[in-house]
Amino acid sequence: AGDLDPEDPRCARLVFSGEWRRLPPHEALRVAAAMFDRHPQMKRWPADHGFYFGTLAISSIWLIDYFGGATDIGVADYYAAA
Repeated sequence: AGDLDPEDPRCARLVFSGEWRRLPPHEALRVAAAMFDRHPQMKRWPADHGFYFGTLAISSIWLIDYFGGATDIGVADYYAAA
């Protein structure tokens, strides 16, 4: 669909809403190790830029995947599909 406008409904949009939370230090270390293993250049990002690892506590999910309007996806349904 390289010729479609990004606002065209055939270009799916998925919106996650919720509360962004900083990971506790013990969890952030584990996540950082995995992230830096896959993206080693991130180790060199400037410390004074305030980057940190976090997670989204999802409260709602909204999907528009074609013409006809948006669909709300239940958070429990989303996690059950994993």
